[in-house]
Amino acid sequence: TASFLLSASVVCAQNNATFGSIKPTWRDRELERAALREANTRAATTRCQEYFVAAKIVSDDWEPLMGENGRVVGRTVHMELLAETRDGGCGVVHCVFRQRRQADDTWAPRLKLADMGEYYAQECE
Repeated sequence: TASFLLSASVVCAQNNATFGSIKPTWRDRELERAALREANTRAATTRCQEYFVAAKIVSDDWEPLMGENGRVVGRTVHMELLAETRDGGCGVVHCVFRQRRQADDTWAPRLKLADMGEYYAQECE
């Protein structure tokens, strides 16, 4: 089973800020692109009306995901994603992505969407 942690400050930042005013805690363009690919794949398979166009990392660092035996089985990272809708609207969604730890102690190459929060509509920037 997976557990999800959501920082109260992240939720507050999301509810009161435009995407442009959210400051990333660190940048990793490859990770951000992987998050967008994964979120858009999920959106397409669930027939969402949004298309994700930008991502900002809001975690201080990767958070370890512990298994039942106390070993690290993966890691998670929190991001804010900017979405555009087919009717021309915009919004922000908080997402948690995870990466599985492989048997050889490396990280799985694919990022997985672990949790997607509510869509918050906002003015397009």
